[in-house]
Amino acid sequence: MTSREQFEARYPVPQGVEWSPESSRYALVQISNARNAGSTIARYEAYVHSWGVWNASREDVVIDLPLIDERDWAVTSDEFGAMREGIEIMARRVEASGLKVSRPPRPAAPERACHGCGVHGFTANCDQCIPY
Repeated sequence: MTSREQFEARYPVPQGVEWSPESSRYALVQISNARNAGSTIARYEAYVHSWGVWNASREDVVIDLPLIDERDWAVTSDEFGAMREGIEIMARRVEASGLKVSRPPRPAAPERACHGCGVHGFTANCDQCIPY
């Protein structure tokens, strides 16, 4: 459910007010008669103000995702990939609800060194540098 859907579920849209996708805001679309015009405009202004307050209340909320490193978990790389994917799905759902998500940087993969000659990577300098 988006932030706007949550807002509208909690605070029903007043009569004569509609969401305008073109301007991404609420718009006054109908005033039934001159006698009720003042209260309709007042309700519209109050509703627009409430929407602004709703958005401002979500502006400063940031969800920090945990930093997970494959070396910290006794799982296969497939299981670890599923963990990362699950966290990313959760992050997208949090963002869809109008909150911000702070993603930690991915840890750099450790640079591997040959056990035979000590060179980083496999350079075929010794019989242990051959990766097969």
